[in-house]
Amino acid sequence: MPAEFFSHQVSIPRDTAHVWAQLNEAETWAHIGPVESVSDPVYDDNGLASFQWSTSVGPRSFKGTAVRNRFEELEKLGFALDAGEMTGFISTELDGDDEATELVVTLNIEAKGLLSSMFFSVIRDAVGRGLPSQVDGFATRIGS
Repeated sequence: MPAEFFSHQVSIPRDTAHVWAQLNEAETWAHIGPVESVSDPVYDDNGLASFQWSTSVGPRSFKGTAVRNRFEELEKLGFALDAGEMTGFISTELDGDDEATELVVTLNIEAKGLLSSMFFSVIRDAVGRGLPSQVDGFATRIGS
């Protein structure tokens, strides 16, 4: 089945603790990668553990789950994404100090079903074009 990786790095003029706190808010993940909206967040002692998400690409709508699969406090946070016909992961890596944080967002998407495979080029192109501006927008929102 087709799959694709995307990555974008940005510098945020805020300390790592602030950026980490924002990554642990479910709404932060809306509009990053394939995620258009989020709902039903679940939190545990380590922060955001999972949430439901949805997106539309072309004529198709997808609803899925995001479950934390990567956690190194103040350094790495990631979620496995599953929407039935589409799976993947979105992860973040932080490196910073008291003045600024470098944030790298990596996204993997993979088609699992026949219909998603047929639309994969549309999905891939939309996500590939959108991720840099989405991450830049996130950086602007939390950096101000």
